[in-house]
Amino acid sequence: MTSLYQLRSSTTEGYQILKLDPPGSYFLTADACTCPQGHKATCRHRKMLPLFVNNHHVDDGWFLDWDTRLWRAPIGVEYDSNGHETASLADETTLPLERPAARGEEPASPSPAPTVEPPAPVPVGATKPLKRRKLS
Repeated sequence: MTSLYQLRSSTTEGYQILKLDPPGSYFLTADACTCPQGHKATCRHRKMLPLFVNNHHVDDGWFLDWDTRLWRAPIGVEYDSNGHETASLADETTLPLERPAARGEEPASPSPAPTVEPPAPVPVGATKPLKRRKLS
C-alpha cells in the first residue's frame, strides 16, 4: 500500500498536508505539526515539507509517494516528459484505445490477446542432486 501525500499552503502561516489513504489532514510548519507525533523533534510530515517546497509541488496537486519518494501526477492530468501539462482528462475509462473508425468505414476488430505458453514441466529427478559440503 502506498502513502500518497499532497501539500497546500494554509490561510494561516504554514501548510496543510493531506494524506489520501486513509484520509487525513494536518497543519504544519518547519517547527511544528498537528499530527500525533508532532510533539517529537520531527515527524514524517516535517520531513516531507522540504521535498515539496524544493520540488515546487505546493498547491499544484502533485502527490508524493512517501514509501518510494516518487512524485505522482495529479489525477486527470497528463504531462509530457518535461513535466509540462499537455491535456486534461475527464475520465481515464472513457479514453479510446484505438483510432475511431471514419464515417462509412468498418470499425476495427479488436486485436486478439497474445497467447502465452506455460513453461514445460520438469520431470522429478531430472536435475542433479546437490553435493553436500563437509563442515569443519
